[in-house]
Amino acid sequence: SGESVESFSRQLNKTKSLIEEKLEKVENVPAGKLREFFEVLLTEIFEMQQYSAKSAFFLPPYEIQRARQIISKVQHRAFKRRAELLPKRKFKFSKKHKRTIKQPRSKGESADQETKKMDVHNLDTMVTIKGQNDSLIKVDNKSLEKNRNVKISNMSGSEVQIPHNLDTLRITDLDNCEVLVGPVAGPVYIERCTNCIFIFSCRQLRAHEIKNSSFYIGVASDPIIEHCTGIGVAPYNLRYKALNENLVAAGLSDCDLNSWDKVKDFNWLREQQSPNWFVLEESERQQMREL
Repeated sequence: SGESVESFSRQLNKTKSLIEEKLEKVENVPAGKLREFFEVLLTEIFEMQQYSAKSAFFLPPYEIQRARQIISKVQHRAFKRRAELLPKRKFKFSKKHKRTIKQPRSKGESADQETKKMDVHNLDTMVTIKGQNDSLIKVDNKSLEKNRNVKISNMSGSEVQIPHNLDTLRITDLDNCEVLVGPVAGPVYIERCTNCIFIFSCRQLRAHEIKNSSFYIGVASDPIIEHCTGIGVAPYNLRYKALNENLVAAGLSDCDLNSWDKVKDFNWLREQQSPNWFVLEESERQQMREL
């Protein structure tokens, strides 16, 4: 009814204003409390998304679109401020694979950073990266010699860079992470991740239980999501020297990867747009990432 729509709009605007007010005052939050501050704030944004999704059955399409845009802008602003204010990541890499580690793109990092062993296991069937928090992890081609099936799991506050072609990719249980990957010849499976940014191209994508996350993707088939909310999608935005060569090795090409915005939500069977995902507006997208 009109009254229900009006009530929804009032509540959404009220929550938006409260979150924006907190962001205005974030400079006053002590450094030791910033991570907790953003965790609470992103939970509030997630609750906004849940409220919007639960109300979708009585909202007209224009109101669903408006709510999606409001939540997307608030989420983008929160992610931006979090990236600006939270402590910079440290490098962690495996001593088993000697390689040159470039300085991070962030400025002001200490020259004598602490170096720890990265939990990377190159098994016969799977390369696993797990248990690394607040780290910048670069995987070189040598680490993928035995196989190109990669699993990334159980990490928080980290960035993983894999500028190489893979056969398969599985990602589970990440929080506040960025994952940047070259072309994946086969499927990508992602489960139980929150507040993340994923950048990859692949033949097939399936995502389960993902919250408040952005996907910069090129996909050869329609992406499938289940039990997800707050999913923003945009075109693949990664560039690196061997990208074209890796696309050929993965059996993909730019013309194959045009289904990034044709998301199928298995929890939303109506004809109208699912409230659980949206296309990121160009003004809210990351710039081209170069490795």
